[in-house]
Amino acid sequence: MKITTRGAALLLILHVIVITSSLPSMKTVATNQESAEYSNATLTIADESDVPGEGSNPTMEYYPRKYYAAERYNYNLEVKVLAKDPDGIASVIMHYADRGSSVWDQTTMVQTEDRADLFAANLGFSYNSTGGRVYDTFRQVFYVATDTLGNVAQSPLLEFGMGGTVLTVDGDPQLYDTPDLWYLLGTTGHEVTWATASHGFRYVLLKDGLLLEQHNWIWNQALTINVDGLELGEHVYRLTIDGGWSQEMDTVTVHVVDALPTGVPTDSVGPSTDFVGALTDPEWFVGPSITETILPTGLGTPLPNEVLAIAILWALAAVSIVLIGRQLKQY
Repeated sequence: MKITTRGAALLLILHVIVITSSLPSMKTVATNQESAEYSNATLTIADESDVPGEGSNPTMEYYPRKYYAAERYNYNLEVKVLAKDPDGIASVIMHYADRGSSVWDQTTMVQTEDRADLFAANLGFSYNSTGGRVYDTFRQVFYVATDTLGNVAQSPLLEFGMGGTVLTVDGDPQLYDTPDLWYLLGTTGHEVTWATASHGFRYVLLKDGLLLEQHNWIWNQALTINVDGLELGEHVYRLTIDGGWSQEMDTVTVHVVDALPTGVPTDSVGPSTDFVGALTDPEWFVGPSITETILPTGLGTPLPNEVLAIAILWALAAVSIVLIGRQLKQY
């Protein structure tokens, strides 16, 4: 656990963005969509209810499914859709508009070179400024996938934002470690939760190397995601917390198996009493350099902030006494 007096003395500015809306029908491609719900609610990986098979609708996963960036200029966000169907995918169309607008555009997503079931497109954002002040810009998106037999699936309405009001903190985040998870193929009710004991202002969550979520991280916030519906095998989730001064990262592997091993965490997992180490490289998405701390292990309740604060004060007092003693000894 990396703690600095600088990080302890900083003023934290909390900025929470909550946007509410109604979602479109999964059976009808509406021409006039309302604003999307944009919150920290638990989301599932795939929202289609059809069981894959002959004549069924395609299934889709959305990367990202939640996004807010601290940008202050025009930029393009690359969005990807993982679309699957046993009959093959004929097309994936991205529909997009500004929040509240009834004018919708669309573009055909392009199949990526590395994966036949992964389709990509760029979503453009425009600089939004009046009188020298930058404002938030939000784009609404939904996807329509069609298989080779003409069966259609539509995604929920997603909303991605470019931030004019930027939450900033300058310190070292303290991220609790979350253990790996095992569950039986086809079972439900599985969740992964991460939590911090201190500040952070932004998080990035990857699933198997693809951007799943990026948004604000609030003091003592917990992030819970649903991991139902995964295919047989291992699925790696990597969470990075940016504290401004440094970043911390934790990786959780979800093992979907036919038979459960003994003595492993099952059903759902949450933060333990261990802290992960801070990343040494300030750049995002760079391979981590982690120093594990020697703290009690297990799946218990995280240490209270008051206990941590008292421990820090005692440690600082002990160091001060030693330094003063050495100076007096010199005389």
